[in-house]
Amino acid sequence: MTQNISHFSVYLVGHAHIDLGYRWRRNETVHRIARDTFRGVLRMMEAVPEFTFVQSQLALYEAMKQHYPEIFAQIKARIAEGRWIVADGWCEYDQTMPGGESIIRQHLIGSRYAREELGREVTLAWAPDAFSGHAHTLPSILKGCGIDHLLYGRGVPGDVGPYFWWEGPDGSRVLAYSPAYGYSADLGPRVLEVLERWQALTGDDRMLFLYGRGDHGGGPREGDFEALEALRQDPAAPRFVHATPQFYFREVLGAKADLPVYRGELGGDFAGSCASVGRAKQRNRQMEHLVLTAERFATLAMFLQRKPSYPRVDFEDAWRVILQHQFHDELPGTSVAGVYIDNEADYQRVERLLNDTLD
Repeated sequence: MTQNISHFSVYLVGHAHIDLGYRWRRNETVHRIARDTFRGVLRMMEAVPEFTFVQSQLALYEAMKQHYPEIFAQIKARIAEGRWIVADGWCEYDQTMPGGESIIRQHLIGSRYAREELGREVTLAWAPDAFSGHAHTLPSILKGCGIDHLLYGRGVPGDVGPYFWWEGPDGSRVLAYSPAYGYSADLGPRVLEVLERWQALTGDDRMLFLYGRGDHGGGPREGDFEALEALRQDPAAPRFVHATPQFYFREVLGAKADLPVYRGELGGDFAGSCASVGRAKQRNRQMEHLVLTAERFATLAMFLQRKPSYPRVDFEDAWRVILQHQFHDELPGTSVAGVYIDNEADYQRVERLLNDTLD
C-alpha cells in the first residue's frame, strides 16, 4: 500500500449472484448452483463469526425448502441470528419489460413468503444485474410495496453518482445505491484501488462493498477471508467492517442531509435485450393477461356461485411461475435455448390451469 487510507471505512457484505437461468437450466440452478453455494456459505458462517451474507430471490428459498429441507432449516437459523439477510423479489426480475402488476406481485408474493416462511419483513429490493434499464415508475411501485431501499448495478446517472433518492412520478422515493465493482468482486488489493476514485466521485470515505463469486454461484470462500486478513495487517489500510446492507442504507446514506434526488429512468445499455427471443416476451405478456383475466372472473364467480373461487392456491402457483420467468436473463432473451424450452413447458401448464378456471 503506497499511502495511508486508514480514514476510509469499507462495509463488507457477502453475496452470491445466482442466475435462475442463463447458460444453464433451472435443474442445474437448484440442484447444483444454489445447493452447493448455500452449503458453502453456511460452512463459512461457522468458521467466520462476523461474516454477513445477503441473498435475494425468494424462489430460491422455496426451492431449498422443497428439495433440501436441511439446508433450508440452517438458512432460517442464520436469518434469525441476523447474519443472513433476505432481499425482496420472487426473482431478480427485468425492470422494464414486465407489466406493472407483475412487478407489484414480485414484491407482494416475495414479501409474504419472507414474512410467513422466514419470519422477516423485507424492505430491501435487489437488482445488481438488471441490464435492460429500470423504469421511472419503479420507485412508486417499490414504495407502495413497503420497499425503502434499492441496491442496483447498472445505469448509474452521470449527473448524480451512485447513490441518491430515486423519485417516482407520484413523488414516492426510495434510497438507491450502486456498489463499487458490482456484485461479485473478490476481496483483495482491488478493494483499495477504488477508494480514492470513490471519494473523488462521491466526496465520501465510506463504501459498501459486495464480495463473493457470482453468476454460477459460489459466494464468499476461504480465500476471501485470508485476503482480508492480509489487508488488515497494513496499518495504512482502511477499516473493514462486516455489516448488513440495511445498516449502510440507514446509518450511512440515511444520515446524509444533502443526498441528490433523481427523477426518470435508470438507463440500460443493452438495447438488443428488447428484441432477442421475442417469443418468450410474447408468451410472458399472454400469461400476464391470462392470469389477471382469470382472477377477475374468479372474483366475480364468488358472488354468483357463493363459494370461494379467489384467492386460490392455483393463482399463487401460476403467479410464481410467471414471475420466475421474468428473471433478468430469461425475459430479455440472453439465456441458452434450453431455458426457453423449460419456460414454454411451464407456460403451457399454467395456461391449461388458468383456462380451466375460466371455463
